[in-house]
Amino acid sequence: MSGGPRRLGALLPAWAARRPGALALVDGGRRWTAAALDARVGRAAGGLAAAGLRPGDRLGIGLPRSADAVIALHAALRAGLVAVPLDPTAPPAWTEDLLRRTGAVAALLPPGRRGPGVPVLGPGALDGPAMAPARGGGARDAALILATSGSTGRPKGVTLSHAAVLAFARWAARRVGLGPLDRVAHLSPLSFDLATFELFGSAVAGAAAVVGGPALAAAPAALAAFVDEQQISALYGVPSVLAPLAAAPRPRALRALIFAGEPFPPAALGALMRAWPGVGVHNFFGPTECNVCAAHTLGGPPDGPAPIGGPASGARLRVVGPGGRPAPDGELWVSGPSVMTGYWGDPGATARALTRRGGRLWLRTGDRVRRGPRGLEFLGRLDRQLKVGGHRVQPEALEAVLEALPGVRAALARREGGALVVDVELDGEAQGEPDLGPLRRALRAALPAGAQPAALRRVEALPRTDRGKRDRG
Repeated sequence: MSGGPRRLGALLPAWAARRPGALALVDGGRRWTAAALDARVGRAAGGLAAAGLRPGDRLGIGLPRSADAVIALHAALRAGLVAVPLDPTAPPAWTEDLLRRTGAVAALLPPGRRGPGVPVLGPGALDGPAMAPARGGGARDAALILATSGSTGRPKGVTLSHAAVLAFARWAARRVGLGPLDRVAHLSPLSFDLATFELFGSAVAGAAAVVGGPALAAAPAALAAFVDEQQISALYGVPSVLAPLAAAPRPRALRALIFAGEPFPPAALGALMRAWPGVGVHNFFGPTECNVCAAHTLGGPPDGPAPIGGPASGARLRVVGPGGRPAPDGELWVSGPSVMTGYWGDPGATARALTRRGGRLWLRTGDRVRRGPRGLEFLGRLDRQLKVGGHRVQPEALEAVLEALPGVRAALARREGGALVVDVELDGEAQGEPDLGPLRRALRAALPAGAQPAALRRVEALPRTDRGKRDRG
């Protein structure tokens, strides 16, 4: 598994040559063997080339989670394109900004969706003459650009090379022990880095990816039933989605449960592990900029916060204190093959995130960690960034949107009990309960669903320091 193709677009042909009849993709009643999926992706890649796209072009992919979206992603990579997955919940302005900043030449969107600022390709663009993987290009070429939140509310494009995605996918498949008999649930949007395990971790191991419907994340009973009925053996998700599954019967085929994106409350994690005995539980940790850089496998229900463990994906880890010196408690720095190339088209942000020391390129994660008896322990962020439902949220982005509106004096975003809440201080005297509808509409128009607050509250006055500044606690 450590050898093999050097580019993502060659994964399916290699799999089809090795095990042509293996089950590769399931979406409801539709199924593809490795050979059938390879042939379908070849025709889709040929269609993209016939539409005028050339190796190195950026292609936005905004199709809802489905086999069609999976085929489109593999086809883009086979054609030598750089895939820009689009969040289907994002407002048009966010999507257009991301496509413009990445220099995308076209986008694949659901029928009827228009206005992204670039040509929209129709369904026929994914059908053309069969195409083998594009020749030329290297493993360090860009493969994916994944959007993350920015402090101004504008998306940043994390650029991951073929080598970076493969380094993570191969490590993760080994760590979980994926093989040809496994079935991996595909529950994440293509724009979420968890999808790289679901689609590429399964492909490098020859395991089937099984597409789950978009409503499953919000319906624990339906999700548990899907995992059981589809004989899912490996499930990857964020704690807010996984925790409610403790109320459901243990899925019969499930053997590996992986969580990432945010800390799992110890009591909820313990309840899930006791409800589903015999399932191996793994904590994968890392920002989108390096996918997963640390991991810990739990031996039993935790007696406190789960450690993030030791190095993953071939990474080297440093805990750095003031002045860039090693420390037992400080910022986590990461070096290794899964680290991003940079933020597309943003050399300033790239220079702030990546630094060269001792002949190595290090990613400064902004995460505070300390060394503990069972590996690294996560202590929180050095900045104000929040993780809510696995999504990165910059409080400043919400505050800036609201404070640009007439009548809003100040806003303060923070996490309370696992939920994102925003308090607003309005101008003038309150006359009854204020109408916060315009404020909510402004947030929906500016930011994706993952950045929307669970509660928007009017307060008489925000807490302030003795110097009159907002007290961010």
